[in-house]
Amino acid sequence: MSEELDMPLDFYVGLLCEMGNAYGDPGIYELPFEFNYRRVPTTQIDWIQSKDEVMMLNASDITFPTATWDWGLVTHFGLFLTEEAADCICVAELSRPHTLIKSDVTNFRPLKLEVEIEALKCEYEYYISGGEQNHG
Repeated sequence: MSEELDMPLDFYVGLLCEMGNAYGDPGIYELPFEFNYRRVPTTQIDWIQSKDEVMMLNASDITFPTATWDWGLVTHFGLFLTEEAADCICVAELSRPHTLIKSDVTNFRPLKLEVEIEALKCEYEYYISGGEQNHG
């Protein structure tokens, strides 16, 4: 699949909440790196294309660490290039948002996370070009 997409598929999956940040700004934000929250690493074997080749879906379980605090309502997930940097290249809405409380273990079964391939390719190309759009 990585040859067809012409991009690496080694991503970190992060959880996002649709809420305001500490300054009251609305938007979608990643959970803070505390209370045992960490992004989950994935490799190209963890992703497959849909039959119509429009979507990319997780092929295996993606499990986050046990929450040690209430994480709140998770509405989206993001694909990141590294474990902690602000390098999100794609955001997608969860089909079923859910509230994570202390002691919860979040697990996404295969085929539960999906991303539009064209959007992912565009965002990745934009990111690696340093923010310059290719209008070729």
